[in-house]
Amino acid sequence: MPYSDGRIRPLTRNAQMSKYFGKPCDTSAMAVYNLPIVGRAYLHKRVAMAFVTVFDSIQQAGLSSLVDRDSYGGSYCCRAVRGSDAQSPHSWAVAIDLNTDHLMVGDKETQGHSNFRCSAAQVPESLKRLEPFFTAWGFSWGGFWRSYLDPMHFEATEYTVMLLEDDPTAGEWRAAVHAARQKIGQRSDPAPHDPPLLISDGNVVCEGKIIDGALWTPTRKTLEAVGQGVSWHGEQGKGYVYDL
Repeated sequence: MPYSDGRIRPLTRNAQMSKYFGKPCDTSAMAVYNLPIVGRAYLHKRVAMAFVTVFDSIQQAGLSSLVDRDSYGGSYCCRAVRGSDAQSPHSWAVAIDLNTDHLMVGDKETQGHSNFRCSAAQVPESLKRLEPFFTAWGFSWGGFWRSYLDPMHFEATEYTVMLLEDDPTAGEWRAAVHAARQKIGQRSDPAPHDPPLLISDGNVVCEGKIIDGALWTPTRKTLEAVGQGVSWHGEQGKGYVYDL
């Protein structure tokens, strides 16, 4: 069940994890998959396509730059949870760590220190923006956990399995998934191109660059095409900005 505030919680270690994914460290249940943005990853076969779809959606939304490939923590690792005798979800290859050394310092995202057990104020903005893509496929995010925060960490749950296998089970968790998919839709307005393209009335208006949730372009066509919500901005190089 999700938390009372509608956030999806992880499966218990080790009983529920084993119920859905079998024995930990059983590599016969895993395979290598090619994930958009990050490349090859060792994943549990039962939920691998959810990972593929998540990263494909991030790429299609023009937000690949939110994933720091130099700070990628991987998926499969046969080990215990840090500070515990319980097996890590990485032992089932159902979790992935991203932007592991990113932290917020004031209003700036910096690199150099692990965000494991960071404070709420230190949770990186990049991971907050990636969260809906994972929640949309039933993942639990360590940035929402109650006992401690682990914002680098995204892991599949029973809801991921249900979504992939068309389980008709209804529940409050579907509201969290629906809300996340609405957020993704709002951020996916630009066509899936790199550089992203701004579309207006079905027509390509211009190409640009997504920075902090807005599409930047040096062309006046943007202003002419979309009117309100577009303004001249001198930062990041001169250009027009359209809030997504």
